[in-house]
Amino acid sequence: MDFNIMTRPDVCKAKVRIAERTFTTFGSRGGVVFVINGAWQLGDKLLTTDQGACWFDGRHTLRLLQPQGKLLFSEINWLAGHSPDQVQ
Repeated sequence: MDFNIMTRPDVCKAKVRIAERTFTTFGSRGGVVFVINGAWQLGDKLLTTDQGACWFDGRHTLRLLQPQGKLLFSEINWLAGHSPDQVQ
C-alpha cells in the first residue's frame, strides 16, 4: 500500500505515521487519515476499513473503538515564515 502526501517542500511538510491506539493530533494546520482496519471515531464521524477523512486547524482525537485497529495519518505543518495566505 502506498500513502503519499504531496506538499510544496519549500513552505510545508507532512510525515506519514501509523497509529494502533487512540491519539490526539498536534494541532497542525490540517491532516488526513486512512483506516487500514478497525473502527475509529474522529469527532462525530465513524471510520472503518478503507475509509478516510481530513481535518483542518486544531487538535483532534482519533479514538479506536475496538480492541485492535490500525490507521495511517499525516499532519501538514507550515514551515516558519509561511502561511496558507501566502501560497497560491
